[in-house]
Amino acid sequence: MRFSLNNPRAIYKTFRSIDLLLIAITIGTTFVSGAYQMPALPMWQFHGILLIFALTTFWNPYEKSLKHKRVYVFFNFLLIVIANFLLTSVDLQFYWVIIKSCFLLPLSDVVIALTIVGMSQIISLHLNYAYLVEVNRSIGGELPKDPKVLILGSLSYYISSTIFCVILSSILISERESRMRAENLSQEVETLAANIERSRIAREIHDSMGHLLTTLDIQLEVAQKQYDRDRDQTRRAIDSAKELSTQCLQEVRYAVQSIRDSEFNLNQSILTLLDRMPNTWKIQADCRFPPLPLQMSHQIYCITQEALTNAQKHAQATEVKLSGYSDDQTIVLRMSDNGMGFDLSEPRSGFGLRGMEERVQLMGGTITMESNISSGDGTRIHVCIPRNAIQYD
Repeated sequence: MRFSLNNPRAIYKTFRSIDLLLIAITIGTTFVSGAYQMPALPMWQFHGILLIFALTTFWNPYEKSLKHKRVYVFFNFLLIVIANFLLTSVDLQFYWVIIKSCFLLPLSDVVIALTIVGMSQIISLHLNYAYLVEVNRSIGGELPKDPKVLILGSLSYYISSTIFCVILSSILISERESRMRAENLSQEVETLAANIERSRIAREIHDSMGHLLTTLDIQLEVAQKQYDRDRDQTRRAIDSAKELSTQCLQEVRYAVQSIRDSEFNLNQSILTLLDRMPNTWKIQADCRFPPLPLQMSHQIYCITQEALTNAQKHAQATEVKLSGYSDDQTIVLRMSDNGMGFDLSEPRSGFGLRGMEERVQLMGGTITMESNISSGDGTRIHVCIPRNAIQYD
């Protein structure tokens, strides 16, 4: 049987089905046991109480307030009390009412209700003791001569059975709540995974095409302005725009390929990236990365690409030093340039540096940046990633 604790209608339908099934079982077992040979009046009482129990199944308190739930539960227990005084056996309904009450009410309310029912059972046994002795003699049975013995025996059985029902209900409720928490956690994980994927796609778009499209837009704007005044400059701007659009297309193809490919040569990809940098740059590169998981290699490549793009677009650098290596514990990426630098304390409105930090954080590493506009020493970036901090593949 499966139902959701946060779906009252599903609980109501399930419990209603169990109510009707238990009523049918009670009638069937009573018939098989031969109890229908008893006088007609007890049978009318028996069927009347079961009929009222059946009618209560159309009462749905699970979507109501606590007050309605208390009325529902205490009405069911009242039927049990009446059955006790009428000496009518509805044990299945009694135990099932205990379980339902644990789902509907706080434990303190359940204890109060069970105490009242227990007291009614003791009073009923005391008042009907003589009648019970006579009935048992008529069928060849015998009850203890002292009514206290019968009352104590019935009370011990009542306490043990009710405790068992309460414990069973608590286990069922705890199991359902644990399942509901697991489902909620699963939904949160799916949402988080979707957010991470959206952030990753945003970084990919910015890192691979953002700077190219920005430059393309500038070149097209120049061509637009110089179209009537300087045809040569317009032609150069259009040629540059065409080259940039080709690079954008290559970047898109490369991004798709890097996602689909199961192998990715990080060192060779970085060298290819450096070949696309301006010819006026003086580049010193020493990349000796070991074979790494695919996603880890791709993240390091994107960090390198963004750092080089920033040096080209913003720092106006002419000299870049790049090195990458590893030891037994860490993967290290170092880069420095001789550009104008920037103020680390200023708010960052763009996505470039933020994307680099997010990528490093995603791999469990650290990134350190040193830069100052007034010093003229350019920018230095140091990335350190623990080798055992990420398991992508």
